[in-house]
Amino acid sequence: MDTLAKSIVEPLARRAFRRVPAATEISALVALFNAGKSLTGTADATSAGIQIVVTTLLQSPHFLYRPELGKAQNGVIVDLTANEIASRLSYAVLNTIPGDTLINLANSGELLKPDVQKTQAERLMQDPRASSALTFIYEKSLRIDSFLTIAARDAKSLSQLEH
Repeated sequence: MDTLAKSIVEPLARRAFRRVPAATEISALVALFNAGKSLTGTADATSAGIQIVVTTLLQSPHFLYRPELGKAQNGVIVDLTANEIASRLSYAVLNTIPGDTLINLANSGELLKPDVQKTQAERLMQDPRASSALTFIYEKSLRIDSFLTIAARDAKSLSQLEH
C-alpha cells in the first residue's frame, strides 16, 4: 500500500506546497493515507486515503500561505529560492499555483537564471488566463472602473453645455 500511497501523495503535495516536499512530509502523508480508512470510516481504503490526504493538504500552512523566506539575505535584499520565484511568477501573471514547467525549472535550478525567468514570464503572458488576472490587478489597483463613470458624467456635462 505504501507504493500506491506514495504515488498518489507525492504529486498532490508537490502541487499543494509549490515545491518538492521533504521526505519526512511524504512519510507523514503516506502514514495518513494508510490510516485513512480508520480515520474517515470510508469503506474503500484508497478513497479514504485520498480523502484524508487532500483534507490535510488543504489545511496545511504550506498550502494556505506563500511564505517567501529566501535562502540568503544581502543587506535588505532577500534572495528567493527557485521555488519561490516560480510561485511569484505564476501568481503575478496567472494568479494560480505554478505549473509543471515552472516547478521543473525550479527543481533543476534553471529558474534562478534571469534569462530563464524572462522567458518564463513571457511564456506565461501568452496564456489566455494572464489577461484576466492582469486586468483584475489593474482594475483593483488603479480603480479603472471609476473612470467609466467619470467619462459618462463628463460626456453628459459637455452635452448640457453645448445646448
